[in-house]
Amino acid sequence: MNSKILDKNDIDIVVYDENLDQFGGAFIVWHYYCIKFGKERANKIQYLSNDDIIAVVHKLSLKNVLLIGDADCVSKIYDVTSAFMQIKNVEYCWNHFFPDVSMPRLFDCADDRNFMIIFLEKMSDFQEWGQYFDPNLIDECSIRGKIALMNKQTMMTETMKQVTHIMQDIGGMYMYMVYAEAEYFKSEVCTQLYVKYPICDICVAYHYDADKNVTTYCIKSIDDTKILKNHVGMMLNGSFWMKLDGKCDLLPYRTINDLGLLKKMRNRINGIVAVKKKKYNYVLMDVAEIREEWIENEFSAFLKRKNEESSLIVFGKPSDDIQYDQENHTMIVLRDYVIMYNDKALTDGLKNLQFNLCNNEYLLCVTSDKEFADIFLY
Repeated sequence: MNSKILDKNDIDIVVYDENLDQFGGAFIVWHYYCIKFGKERANKIQYLSNDDIIAVVHKLSLKNVLLIGDADCVSKIYDVTSAFMQIKNVEYCWNHFFPDVSMPRLFDCADDRNFMIIFLEKMSDFQEWGQYFDPNLIDECSIRGKIALMNKQTMMTETMKQVTHIMQDIGGMYMYMVYAEAEYFKSEVCTQLYVKYPICDICVAYHYDADKNVTTYCIKSIDDTKILKNHVGMMLNGSFWMKLDGKCDLLPYRTINDLGLLKKMRNRINGIVAVKKKKYNYVLMDVAEIREEWIENEFSAFLKRKNEESSLIVFGKPSDDIQYDQENHTMIVLRDYVIMYNDKALTDGLKNLQFNLCNNEYLLCVTSDKEFADIFLY
C-alpha cells in the first residue's frame, strides 16, 4: 500500500479496475461505511472504474481517493488529490478495513465458474453482495450455475433469436440500440450482439426479476458515456451494469420510429464509385420508397455518423419512369438514386466531388439503368 495520509473513515472516491477482484474491493469499502456510518454515507462515495477516472481526473482536486488495483494514471491522481491510498487487491482491502475479521469465503470464489455465472448477474448492486457472506447461499448458487452452464448453448441460441432493434434518442442523438432478454450470460450476449450487428451503437441484455420487481441491465457500447451520465451503475469487464425498479424492457429514453431505416442499414452495400477518374467510397441501401425523413435533421445526422467511412450515402429504388428499347423491343428497367453527400466522412475531396456532380451542395437525384457504381462512367 502506498499512502498519502488517507483516513479510511474519510473517503470521497473509490477507483477500481474492471475485474471482480478490484470490484470486490469497492464493495468492501461500501460495506465498511454502511456498518460504521450508515448506507446514506456509503452511497455518497463515488465508485469509478479506471476508464472513467482518466476523463475526470481533473475533478479529483482536494478529494480523498482510494485506488484499488493498478492504473496508468496513478501519478496524476496522486498529484491532484488531498489524500490518496493505493491497495493492490481484495485481500489487502479486506484486511485494511476489517483487520480483526476473517475474510468471507465470497472473495475466494472468483475461480468457481458455476458460482460466478449466477453471481455476476448480481454484482451491479452492492446490497446483494452482503447476502453472499452466507456460505450456504454460495453453494446454492454454484448448483444453479452448474445447471445454467450445462444449458448455456441452448440459452444463447434462443436468446439470439429474439432480438429487438430500436432507435432511441439519448442526449439529443439518435442511437441504434439492440436489446435481448437474458437471465444469464448477459455480458456474453452483449458481445455476441456486437459481433452480429457491428453497426449498432449500444447492445443491451436485460432480465426482469419478478420476485424483487427489478430489471437488471448489462450494457456494452463503443461510446456508453451518455448512459453512464444518466444512471448509477458499475463497470466490470468492459460492461456497464445497472438496475431499475419495475419491469422495463427498454432503457428509459424516448423511442424513435425509424421508419424501417435500421433494417436497411443492416443490409447496406458498400462500394467504390469513380467520378472523373477519382474514386469515392459509398454506401447503398435498396428501398421500396425513399422517405423524406431519412434525409432530414436527426435522421440525416444519424446516417452520416454511422457511415463516416463513405463520402456518399445512396438510396436506390425501382423507378416509376419507363424506357423502351426501340431496337430490341424490350422494356429497360430503371432505378432512381438519391445521393446524399456525407460531410462527416473520414475522407478528403468532398467539395471537389460535389463540384464534379453538378455542384449540388446537398442531394443529387439520378435515374439510370446502370448499377450505381457505373452511373458516372463515360
